Amino acid sequence: MAITRRYKLNIRFVLTLLVILPTIAFATSPIVLPYEKAGLNKKEAAAFLLDRFAYGARAGDVDRVAALSPELWVTQQLGGSLPDGVLEKRLAKFESLALSAQEIVLTYPRDNVLRNYMHKEGLLDLEKMSRDEIREKLQAYREEHGLRPHRELMGRDLPGQRLYRALYGENQLSEVLTEFWFNHFNVALQDGKARSWILSYERDIIRPNALGKFRDLLGATAKHPAMLHYLDNAQSQAEPKISVDEGMMGGEGNMMATARPKRGLNENYARELLELHTLGVDGGYTQDDVVAVARAFTGWTVFPAEKKNAQRTAKQIERRPRGFVHEGNFLFRRGSHDQNEKMILGQVFPARGGIEEGERILDVLAKHPSTARFISTKLARWFVADDPPAGFIDRLVDTFEETEGDIRAVMVTLVQAPEFWAEARRRGKMKSPFVFAVSALRGLGADVRNPQPVLRWVDRMGQKLYAALPPTGYADQAATWANAGALITRVNFGLGLAVGKVKGVTYDASAMNGDSADIEKLARMYAALLLPERDTKALIQLVIDEMPDATKRQDVQALAMILGSPDFQYR
Repeated sequence: MAITRRYKLNIRFVLTLLVILPTIAFATSPIVLPYEKAGLNKKEAAAFLLDRFAYGARAGDVDRVAALSPELWVTQQLGGSLPDGVLEKRLAKFESLALSAQEIVLTYPRDNVLRNYMHKEGLLDLEKMSRDEIREKLQAYREEHGLRPHRELMGRDLPGQRLYRALYGENQLSEVLTEFWFNHFNVALQDGKARSWILSYERDIIRPNALGKFRDLLGATAKHPAMLHYLDNAQSQAEPKISVDEGMMGGEGNMMATARPKRGLNENYARELLELHTLGVDGGYTQDDVVAVARAFTGWTVFPAEKKNAQRTAKQIERRPRGFVHEGNFLFRRGSHDQNEKMILGQVFPARGGIEEGERILDVLAKHPSTARFISTKLARWFVADDPPAGFIDRLVDTFEETEGDIRAVMVTLVQAPEFWAEARRRGKMKSPFVFAVSALRGLGADVRNPQPVLRWVDRMGQKLYAALPPTGYADQAATWANAGALITRVNFGLGLAVGKVKGVTYDASAMNGDSADIEKLARMYAALLLPERDTKALIQLVIDEMPDATKRQDVQALAMILGSPDFQYR
């Protein structure tokens, strides 16, 4: 039976709904973007969104977003569930992404951990063997037991998957927010105990919660081994008692007190939880609150990944099930918990509490007005301006409080604000080194077969991924990146990209410029590609005027000048 044209159209309509409904089910009212009031047309609005809610426009992206409508594109991005076939193929090369958090730790052991284990088991003699012999033994053991070098995880898979997601992912806002939240809940790879857990921390905790409820994200980070190790809460216990070994006597017959120290209270996580994760440095807490919060989180630790320790701990739980709470890689030990009464932010926490004390604190902090303002200010600074208007932040705070920390709802308020669209003319938000590099590669439609050379350039520009050592993460203001050395490195990266000297990266320049030798045409073409829908008249004229040698490859020179221009440093 023939299918009527009307029926075909209905099928198309249904299929379209199947694609977009998952992304708009959360919305209670249509998104309205006031870009026309800011003096922007639809294509200019699309280009600005791709600069702020994505890692820059690829060729044709502006037209596609404008045709779809900026409103629907934002709605899809807020849903975070667009098909990602191209990205999935790129990520398939990273075997660690298919492993659980525990499997990653066991499959990619740190060299010193493996070395010490083999020494303990009599498989290595660290005192007699040379470095080469030890290296050969380690490699043979890895091959025999199906283990992989730790550097493969930390130097290839972890930063490589981040670069690929930013370059090729369709759910761009999710990726931008993943970077934001990882930076907010920072964990640094320099921490030996935390580093093996970082991939799962980002993959299993940060990314899935990037557009969800702040309380869910806060709680998930608090229980993940990466955070528990990085801020030392895994070792934090109720204050120890000092015992006296009465068998130890001094030379003159006096008894000598011998302290048997145990791991005691550690305030690191409590302090950063209050200062950096929730309330902010001026959020209204005291040092007494820090200590009390640290006491409330004693016993929050990591379930062992190593097989023997995991079996031993499992037997302890089996013998005393009321003394533990085991959730995946998280473990609460009641025996290590401070069960005395506590006073935190004016609230009494009765004696003999357990894991519920930490959960209650997270509830209180997630709903606190200071948290709403601190998080809203950081989001405004990341997406809008280094110094966002106070009234704008107030509206974000209102949404945060009204929705109990719904990140998606806060982003809707942000993108619908006139202050957001006013920035489309100013373009005052400087790109970080990572955003700078990724936006250049996306604009050129680059094929990045090997992420490592690009990542090394990002390192040299001052932003080694996952390596911001302080808990504050990398700063998100222009002053962080606008030093002379870093800017020169950006220019050199642009030049290297233009002449094809960034290894592992290719792009089809001739397809873009048609092998043209017309400098004005080339300047206009590259400006339109890398700075779409922006006023580039002055930049194009500068390229024409400053072209030093008309006999050399003008396409390379034009591209390098635009990549190194002040215009391209800002988004």
